[in-house]
Amino acid sequence: MQQLPLLVGFAVQVVLCGCLTADAPLEPAGDRTTCSLNGAYCAFMRYGAKKTEVWKVARNAQHRKQELTWEMDGWFRNVALSNDGQDLIVASDGGNLLDPGYKPDQVILTFYHRGKKMCDVRLNELVHDPSALEKTESHYRWCESYGLDVSGKYVVNTVDGHRLLFDASSGRKL
Repeated sequence: MQQLPLLVGFAVQVVLCGCLTADAPLEPAGDRTTCSLNGAYCAFMRYGAKKTEVWKVARNAQHRKQELTWEMDGWFRNVALSNDGQDLIVASDGGNLLDPGYKPDQVILTFYHRGKKMCDVRLNELVHDPSALEKTESHYRWCESYGLDVSGKYVVNTVDGHRLLFDASSGRKL
């Protein structure tokens, strides 16, 4: 079986959006890896192939074994992976920042279960008061933070003061 490149560390999935308000350019497109909070699964986004693979990572004292669990078409810049490796949540490329020409109905979050799209969540479903969007140097900030929490729920804290919880498997608002 093909092996995922050995991972040195694991990414924390709760993204603190507040740190992105400096309008820094996006990181260049390229291969990316994001792991579940418990480190049991990793999603490897292959830029050139436009593929995302989810791998189970087993560890013991002697070695690490990696096993491909599922894959899907698409490369994504901002993702979170559930602790059971079944659910991938994709945030828009700009993270917490919107382009000046944003549309209220643009997709901000997409929820996948084993590669099958379950739900899109649009900006106007997250931020109810567009006047609350915070102007930065060249964008608008729509959230304070977003990501999976330790209980496996996807949490969004918006700039208009709402804390929204989503089921990671379905994208259903809780």
